[in-house]
Amino acid sequence: MKKVLLLFLSQGFEEAEASAFIDVCGWSRIVKDVQPVELLTVGLHNEIKAAHNLIVKPQKLLKEINPSNFDAFALPGGFHARGFEEAYKDEVLEVRYKKMV
Repeated sequence: MKKVLLLFLSQGFEEAEASAFIDVCGWSRIVKDVQPVELLTVGLHNEIKAAHNLIVKPQKLLKEINPSNFDAFALPGGFHARGFEEAYKDEVLEVRYKKMV
């Protein structure tokens, strides 16, 4: 099974952009002849307020995972006016640009 370090969910992330990843990875587990993809949502906070005020709880905090255990990193876009600038913090950029196994 492939592992995707997805969904880094930043404050102010765009719900529709995140949902596309969730949907595709979810379907990979039930469609025949498709390699399943494990999806893990991560963030910097225990609760994240999305662009349109949806409150979500990531499965793990970014500091709790080892990025080298994952094949990909996905970062849905968002609104800077709603806090998305945290996606540019050093701890996030280190994961984004770190070589994945």
